[in-house]
Amino acid sequence: MKEEELKIYNTIINTEFSNYLDDSTIHELSKIMSVVDYNKSDYIYVKNEKILKFLIIHSGICEVIDNDGNVIRKLRENDFFGLISLFT
Repeated sequence: MKEEELKIYNTIINTEFSNYLDDSTIHELSKIMSVVDYNKSDYIYVKNEKILKFLIIHSGICEVIDNDGNVIRKLRENDFFGLISLFT
């Protein structure tokens, strides 16, 4: 297994999400997913934008903010969001 695939595999295994998957599925996901680094000021999704990604927080914090810029939720390591409905 390549280094990035192993990192993705270990990330998935350490989430509650892995409870829904068998090991072969996790291996296959590890091959097609990629590691992406975001800057603190990056917006991953904005209101009314089509959701195209499934994301797992490997490290750091992702803040969910409302229209006024108020933090309504903080996602942390091993939290996931986005196209999760495809898998559960």
